[in-house]
Amino acid sequence: MKNILFVCTGNTCRSPMAEAILKHKGKDIFNVKSAGVFANNGSPAHPHAVQVLKDRDISVDHRSQALDKSLIDWADLILTMTENHKQLLCGQYPESIDKTYTLKEFILLGKDEEEQWKQIKKKTADLLEKQSKLMNKKGDVKPNKDQAEREKKLRESIEKDMEIVRELEAKFPNLDINDPFGGSVEDYEQACREIEDLIEKLVKNF
Repeated sequence: MKNILFVCTGNTCRSPMAEAILKHKGKDIFNVKSAGVFANNGSPAHPHAVQVLKDRDISVDHRSQALDKSLIDWADLILTMTENHKQLLCGQYPESIDKTYTLKEFILLGKDEEEQWKQIKKKTADLLEKQSKLMNKKGDVKPNKDQAEREKKLRESIEKDMEIVRELEAKFPNLDINDPFGGSVEDYEQACREIEDLIEKLVKNF
């Protein structure tokens, strides 16, 4: 059976719901765990999360846990709730890049779209690195006229490339699942419904 790890922020809302749903719908196919990139160990699932799962006749006995290397090594597939979770995770554990996706990315994008999305994100990371280097140069000695002109052209080039990246990203669906934390039961219901629909596709595809 495949080991699947769901990841969100605090491991009390989205990823516990995903874990409980997949355990319920795919118990003979997957081993399932969840964790949070900024989780405190030992917190229960949010009461609203427990309620919307109970409405589906899904029980949950959950205690939050922080993401760590042992969980990364355990997982065959890591599914995050947002692109930011994915970037944080892969930045800390680069060895996990090839097995880490957002849940929506893994389910909704075809192979060609997935490759395009990866290229867009790589381009974004490269541009942000250039931008950071440019900003760090501001602390250096005052540049001469030629250096100032080169920096100006570099800034203009970065801004132009970032605009291209934003246009490309706009062609893709939103690959994040909104965080219901602090919201109403209805907000949790909406998040749970979205997660459930994706997990049903996940089980069907396997």
